[in-house]
Amino acid sequence: MQIRPFTGSRWIQPYLRLGLNYYHKNFSTRYFGQFDGDPTKEGIWKAEDAWNKGLTVDHDDFVPIGAGIGVIGWMSDRVGLRLQGQYLAPLLLPGQNFAQISTGVLLRLGGSSKKKHYEGFISKDGAEVREVVKEVIREVPVERVVEVVKEVPCVVTLTEMMDNVNFEFDSAEITPESASTLDAVAEVLRSNSSMHFLIAGYTDSKGSDEYNDALSESRAAAVVEALVSRGVPASSLCSRGFGKRMAVVPQDESDEARKGDRKVVVERILDDTLWKYMKR
Repeated sequence: MQIRPFTGSRWIQPYLRLGLNYYHKNFSTRYFGQFDGDPTKEGIWKAEDAWNKGLTVDHDDFVPIGAGIGVIGWMSDRVGLRLQGQYLAPLLLPGQNFAQISTGVLLRLGGSSKKKHYEGFISKDGAEVREVVKEVIREVPVERVVEVVKEVPCVVTLTEMMDNVNFEFDSAEITPESASTLDAVAEVLRSNSSMHFLIAGYTDSKGSDEYNDALSESRAAAVVEALVSRGVPASSLCSRGFGKRMAVVPQDESDEARKGDRKVVVERILDDTLWKYMKR
């Protein structure tokens, strides 16, 4: 009996084997006797089976049970080669236990062809493809795949947009000219509503810390209010004012030079713990 748990290949077939064997010999075997030419006639030799100590009985017929493994390699539909290893032990009568390795040629009668074939199926266009008995390749129409590249706005794009959001002098009131820019920013944030964004306000180095902190916070909050009014979820936004802490240009420089430090920017927050702390 062969058990073939590995069925991935038609041509290579490993298997497990459990079998009942029968052996017959037509010659006699001596296991003990006297030495030829011994003048004393007292010397006796004796042979023992290493697996069955003390066994000196010989039988012409041997019926062992065997268990082992093997593999069959098919060279064609009808002819294959076999390599098998097994261990045999006597079933009824006394006998030897031994291991055996054997090779052989197998002839296969009947059965379906081992060559690749295709089962009938219905293609996407409704045409029936019938079973092909030979190994052929048939072209089947497929739908055309078109790659579409979708441009996703990034943080740099939002930063460039926010450069065009301006405020009235010494105020948190957003200029009317900034409305179209806020519309575009809101569209980007609405399409990424599952993300978290910090609206951060900054001022230049001129003025006191208290004044600049209040002004930057008011301007950041005004931008959040404007975005929420345009449909951006309030839960995805948070505002903070950082005053002149990040100012680069000294206060004695010209107003044009200090302009770059006066800004409101959009920053994406990736750390959930930081976001929960900020929302508190």
